[in-house]
Amino acid sequence: MVVTVLALAVIGALYFRGLQQPLHDLHTLTLPSVPTPVAAPSADEPATIAEPAVVNPIEQSEAGRQQAPAAAPSTASDAAGPAPTEQSFEAALEAVLGSDAFRQWVVSDDLINRIVVAVDNLSHDKLPVRLWPLRPLGNLPLVNGDGGALRFAPDNAARYDAYIAVLEKLDMKRLAALYVREYPRFQSAFEALGYPKAYFNDRLVDVIDHLLVTPEVATPLALVQPTVMYKFADAGLESRSVGQKLLLRMGPAHASVVKSRLRELLRLVSRSAQ
Repeated sequence: MVVTVLALAVIGALYFRGLQQPLHDLHTLTLPSVPTPVAAPSADEPATIAEPAVVNPIEQSEAGRQQAPAAAPSTASDAAGPAPTEQSFEAALEAVLGSDAFRQWVVSDDLINRIVVAVDNLSHDKLPVRLWPLRPLGNLPLVNGDGGALRFAPDNAARYDAYIAVLEKLDMKRLAALYVREYPRFQSAFEALGYPKAYFNDRLVDVIDHLLVTPEVATPLALVQPTVMYKFADAGLESRSVGQKLLLRMGPAHASVVKSRLRELLRLVSRSAQ
């Protein structure tokens, strides 16, 4: 759920589920302002607003080209018979993730809108927990020490083992194909979020690129606890986006797996060389 998106969220939904349980309280939705380029007006013309160019059209991605419509039937007999019923997005995603993982982790109501919100917020400092597409992790970070010597416990990364195991087995081509099939709904949800002129697949690619540059740091990471919630002791790490901090919390081995799957997804949904 770049995809929530699929990874996400594309990073597929599982990606987002594996990263749940942020270090500090996140309950508000913050939407970034979208700069609108303005064409320079001539002396006798009013200013006109230029629409942002689409950088990664979904139909030109590898997954998009593989999903191109089949040729029309050549004869009436070829076209005879009812068209096959298409699975719903939720049922198709369950088939990709596996029934157990889907039913245990995924919040299926309004799922596409939830994925779009999650993707859009991963590169910011807050995300709306109430709109998260996956159920809460259900346990707290494992921490050693007290006072000024707090660090993640060596076993903290093991909290994510089950999710990473499923993520490693995901068929990214099937996931990307499902994203392409449902892309008009993702685009509509993104526009309804407050981006009427923006292209969701470009946003997805940008977010994946952002997550891929998450630094690799020595572990265990030092923490502070100014209130109830833990924060990174390193101000530079604490100032990073919620998505990058979630990757840091998983530990370098798990983060490496997530980045590898994101690179594969990025190759499928970004613009392919023609």
